[in-house]
Amino acid sequence: MVSKKEIMERLATGTGLETALVEDLAEAGAAADVRERRRVYYQGDPAQGLHLVLRGSFDAYKNRTDGNARLHFTAMPGMFCGLAEVLTGSPYLHDLQSRENGSVFFIQRKNLLRLMETSASLSYRIAVLLAEEVLKTHENLEERGPREKILSFLKARVESFGAKGKICRVEITQEQLAELVGYSRETVNRHLQELESENRIALARGAIEVGPMDAIQK
Repeated sequence: MVSKKEIMERLATGTGLETALVEDLAEAGAAADVRERRRVYYQGDPAQGLHLVLRGSFDAYKNRTDGNARLHFTAMPGMFCGLAEVLTGSPYLHDLQSRENGSVFFIQRKNLLRLMETSASLSYRIAVLLAEEVLKTHENLEERGPREKILSFLKARVESFGAKGKICRVEITQEQLAELVGYSRETVNRHLQELESENRIALARGAIEVGPMDAIQK
């Protein structure tokens, strides 16, 4: 079993919070052992809570519509999994599976949100962690072309809204999208027009209608 001291050390490493708040988090959740190659949660499951890796390593797999799975990232001790999903209330965006025998700390969504409502420091640190996730996503997009970046952005938005099986309206202007993916508005507009001609999206004033999910995964 994982000791409370180890839980608090991992929480302190993962959040950078002062001791009192780390203690509050530790009291609000619980540790669990996970056997080798066991799923912690599945892609599409309701995001019931946040997981912190305590021991071992855990692989996050993205399941594709063609039936294949792609390794999204590997979570090591001190890393959180499911943060964006828990905060937005959307389903988990990937499977999480242990590589070997390990342990995780789990805090229910309602308990995390309650603590965030009463602690500005915790809310700030959670916002920083989420921002770091966004930055990593942007870094992973750097070597892709404009079409791939646009599709990856739209796919992430649809997944975050939990709207995989229906049309999703993404409120964003072409100027904003161009700034986000790092290309000119003219380049972005050309690729959006191509995607619309392929019936993968529909352009609207100040928005892009996307879906269902398989339309942008072709």
